[in-house]
Amino acid sequence: AVEFEVAAEGDDVPEERILDVGGERWSYHMRSRWNLVNFLADESHQHYFRSLVGRFSRSPFAKRMKLHASGDDNATEVELEYKRSYVRKQLAVSLTKYVGEIMATSVDVTWPTLPGSHMTPSTPALEFVKDIIQVFSLDPDVANETSILKKSALTQM
Repeated sequence: AVEFEVAAEGDDVPEERILDVGGERWSYHMRSRWNLVNFLADESHQHYFRSLVGRFSRSPFAKRMKLHASGDDNATEVELEYKRSYVRKQLAVSLTKYVGEIMATSVDVTWPTLPGSHMTPSTPALEFVKDIIQVFSLDPDVANETSILKKSALTQM
């Protein structure tokens, strides 16, 4: 769910959550609740998951708002290219970094036992990559970039 509200002058809203859209200041709050995060082995893995998924949602959304406020006739095409480039460059770098950190620090992990978990995972980095790719694959606009990202992350392991 995404909630929007107009930020009044002097409101205490973190700067990264304020968009200047057509001369109006908008604050936004994005709430994300993914059940997948509960199945990751470590709190740091969960933090990495939330970080990547949050950026995957927020950055293209902010770009869309700015483009549509500008009245650009090619806003949809520009937004699509921005989203693809963002996954290909920014998120790929972060995913590579996080997978490396998970592989370096995940020696003895305790997996959570949650309802619905019928298999015991073996590799924390693999589970992390599978979960991230599953979320990214929900957006058909970045299907090719997600496929490349998956291959790259699995090769890294």
